[in-house]
Amino acid sequence: MNADVTLRLGKRLMARSELTFHPSRVTRPMVSFTFRHDDVDVFFKGNRDYNYLYNQFQADITPINLDLRHFNLQMGLRWDYFHYRNKLGSETSNPLNLENEHFYSYRARLNYNSENNWYFPTRGARFKAGYSYVTKDFAKLNDQIGMSDVRASWRKSFTFGSRLTIQPMLYGRMLFGASIPTILSNTIGGEWFGSAVSGEWFGHYVEQQMPFAGVGNMEYVDDLFVAAQLQIQQRMGANNYVLFRVATAQESERMRSLLNYRTMIGVQAAYYYYSIIGPIGGAIGYSNRTKSVDIYLNLGFVF
Repeated sequence: MNADVTLRLGKRLMARSELTFHPSRVTRPMVSFTFRHDDVDVFFKGNRDYNYLYNQFQADITPINLDLRHFNLQMGLRWDYFHYRNKLGSETSNPLNLENEHFYSYRARLNYNSENNWYFPTRGARFKAGYSYVTKDFAKLNDQIGMSDVRASWRKSFTFGSRLTIQPMLYGRMLFGASIPTILSNTIGGEWFGSAVSGEWFGHYVEQQMPFAGVGNMEYVDDLFVAAQLQIQQRMGANNYVLFRVATAQESERMRSLLNYRTMIGVQAAYYYYSIIGPIGGAIGYSNRTKSVDIYLNLGFVF
């Protein structure tokens, strides 16, 4: 049995405690509690749409937590409570449907990771898949069927010679149900899915945030979102990397109309020096979603 506590500061404040049991070499049931304080700016097609400030309390019970070589399987129950402290919208933004509320969700997650490096892998693959059934009373959500959250991401590295790596990636998140809470809706923007804590995705602003080349700020997208990205990675010397990414995505409210909407396209070029404190460098990108140039700087490990 072991316990750990982490604390993260910045625009987000996060504190987490976790108690893990080790009854066998492959099974690690755990209980955790997480507190987040978030100050989030939300953009719409490149323009700041609104801001909300909230506290999130989260408790996880994970009786199934299996490790086998590169695989990890988790199944459990989670409770979330969102308490909003401030909500500000622009003159043109839609009214915010954000109320203090709690959710109970049944969750299953499968992770596979055989990559040789978190930031600049040259071999291996990474796959994540998750399903959650979100309710208000363990059965329904607002007196209707609960929300189903299906998400997955896969990327694979192919290296040619000793310096050039081609890395395709597929990812997406689909939400089904009669009622989709705004705070749980799909969001894109930024460079990363976020750090993995206990096999879950934790984005830089909200948990469900997904990256998209050329989009720097967080933007809400439709309930069905699928994307593909191709990255070309060139190593120069021992620790210098030049990256080029192109991404495309489709979004929709209904599965049958997923291909009827305009395709999102984003491109990005980046340079990083991999130092002892993590990647140092920056990226410049553009997307037809925001129709503006996005500049991103990174000064070390991402937490």
